[in-house]
Amino acid sequence: MSHLDFDWESPVWGHWIDGLSSGFTLVRYDGRLNGLSDTVCEDVSFDAFVDDLECVVEAVGLDRFVLLGISQGCALSVEYAIRHPEKVAGLLIWGGYVRGWRARGNAAEIVRREAISALMRQGWGQDDPLFRQMFTNLFIPGANRVQMDWFNELQRRTLTPENAMRLSYVFADIDISRSLERLHVPALVLHANGDRVAPFSEGLELARSITDARFVELESANHILLAEEPAFRNFILEASAFANEALQAQTVVAVDPRTRRQATILCADFQYAEPVMENLPPDVALERVDPFLMQATALVRDNGGTVLTISENELVAS
Repeated sequence: MSHLDFDWESPVWGHWIDGLSSGFTLVRYDGRLNGLSDTVCEDVSFDAFVDDLECVVEAVGLDRFVLLGISQGCALSVEYAIRHPEKVAGLLIWGGYVRGWRARGNAAEIVRREAISALMRQGWGQDDPLFRQMFTNLFIPGANRVQMDWFNELQRRTLTPENAMRLSYVFADIDISRSLERLHVPALVLHANGDRVAPFSEGLELARSITDARFVELESANHILLAEEPAFRNFILEASAFANEALQAQTVVAVDPRTRRQATILCADFQYAEPVMENLPPDVALERVDPFLMQATALVRDNGGTVLTISENELVAS
């Protein structure tokens, strides 16, 4: 779910927009039936959603880029990368799955999801957020009241009850297990180990089924990582380093292999005012450190370098 207008000041999505656009150009769009997109649409097939992504890429004029798929968008991103490997420098996958909840064939899960769908049909569009709160608890169980209230309202603004049902069943039946062997772009698969929406095992299977993939497990129960949790900071660091490396790789490929070049490896220790930082609450300390790490990463990239590793205390680049 997304809403391009409503998300700007979001306590659930705002930090994602800020973090992902630090040092990069971030292109987002509301998917079919979502947010500011048309709410009346006959074709809600999987292929139609992939076609929409193709149209966005063409309209923006993107040549080669890193593609981020979140939740159900991961399957769409995989299919796009299979169709257009020349455009996708790297694939970032967060909270994804190989098979939807009906395709997985788990009887207990199907019964539970069907019950949720019945409640969705009755209560999604009501002013009283009681029914939508159930979905909020699944997506962001670690949220505070402000974050939960905002996500409750996002659901009401983003999708009509009928469209929420239609999308739920479209992605319940997807199965990309046979497609993954045709994916030939670098991928970074990240997943929260306590995710209640997309099983952790599905994230592992995604990574195992992609030839050139690395898997990162993050400590969280949230399907959408919240700003104050360390897992989000780690996500941004991993995603930024991967994107920098993937985008830099396209330049390396274009270089004449007969050309000899000298590479310099730089290792820089980060020095903070440690006594001051130690006296700050953990969430405030993270806010102070994160912008510095993002700026350091952007500085390396802007000067034609590649970030090899990055942590709170050290950056290694070439």
